[in-house]
Amino acid sequence: MASIPFLKAGQARDYMAKVKMIAPVIVFVLLFMLLGGHVVYAQSPEFGDHRWVTAFDHARVSAEWPGNPIDCNRGHNSREEIYVPEPGYAILEHRVIEHSRSNGSAGVSTLAADMDIATYEMTDREYQSAINAAYRDGAESYAADLEIQRRNHLEVIRRYTSSHTALRLRLEATASGNCADKKRGWIEVSVRALVMYVGDSNPNAMALNIRQSSQAVDFQVDRWGAYCIINRTGRVLNYRYRWGQGDWQTTPIDPDQSWVHSWSYEGSFSSPDAQIQFDADLTNGTEWVTYDLSRYRISEKTCQQAYRYEFVTSGNNRVDLKSISG
Repeated sequence: MASIPFLKAGQARDYMAKVKMIAPVIVFVLLFMLLGGHVVYAQSPEFGDHRWVTAFDHARVSAEWPGNPIDCNRGHNSREEIYVPEPGYAILEHRVIEHSRSNGSAGVSTLAADMDIATYEMTDREYQSAINAAYRDGAESYAADLEIQRRNHLEVIRRYTSSHTALRLRLEATASGNCADKKRGWIEVSVRALVMYVGDSNPNAMALNIRQSSQAVDFQVDRWGAYCIINRTGRVLNYRYRWGQGDWQTTPIDPDQSWVHSWSYEGSFSSPDAQIQFDADLTNGTEWVTYDLSRYRISEKTCQQAYRYEFVTSGNNRVDLKSISG
C-alpha cells in the first residue's frame, strides 16, 4: 500500500498561499460554467427607472390592559419607523395595505432625509455640458433630445427630492373593551412605495449616464389617474360616471366586459373626484346608487394598472359595485 506523503510546515504555507491566489479564478470559472458560459454584469439604473418596493413589511404594534385586575387604565402603545430608498431614488407615491386592526391607527408621511441624491445645480450643470458637447459635434437632434430630458429631469428633482426622499410610518394602538371585558388593541400594516431613479450625487456617474443616453427620457411615468369597471353580473348594465363637477356620461357594459376611465395629468399628479351612478334594482323598480371611486396613477390605460371595481349580483335581484384592488 502506497504511503501518503505529508507536507512540511514551510511547504504547507507555500501551498496554501498558492491556493488563496488561484481561488478567485476557480470560483469565476465555476460560476461561468453554471451560467452557461455567459458573464452577467450588474447594470446601473437609468434616469426615470421606477418600480414598486416594500417600504414596511407587516409592521405591527399592540397594546394590552395592565396586569393588575383592578387597574382600569387602558394600555397604549406607539411605534415609528423610517424608510429611506436606495441612493439616487425619490419616492413618487405610497400605498398602505392594512392586514388587521382592532382599535389601532396608521399614518404615513413623506419627508426629506439626508441622503445620496442628485442636486438641482449639479444635474443642470452636467446636462448643459452634454448639450454643449452635442452641438459642438454637430448632433443637433441629440442636443434637442437632451434639452427635453434636462427639463423633465430638473422638474422631477424640484418636485420630489426636497420632500420625498423618505417615509415615516407611525403606528398607534389602544387596548379596547372595558374594565370588565378587557381586550387587546393592535394594528398591522405593510407599505408599498413607488420609487424612481433621479441620479445620485456622483457627478462623474451622472455625466456618463447623460452622455450615454440615446434619447430623451420621459419622466412623466404616470400619465393618468384611472379606475376600471368590470361587469360580473352576466347581464348588460348601464351606468353613468363623471369627473369632479362635470356632466354625467352614460355607458353600457356587456357581461365580462371592462371599461377603463382615466383622467390625463397635465402639470400635476392629481385628478378630480370620480363618481359613478347605477340602478341597483334589477327588477322593474329603480334605485339609483352613487359611489365615490378611488383611482390609481397609471402609465398605460389597462385594467391591470387601474383601480379595479366589479359589478356583482348581491341577491334579491340587486347589483352592487365592489372594489377588488388592494
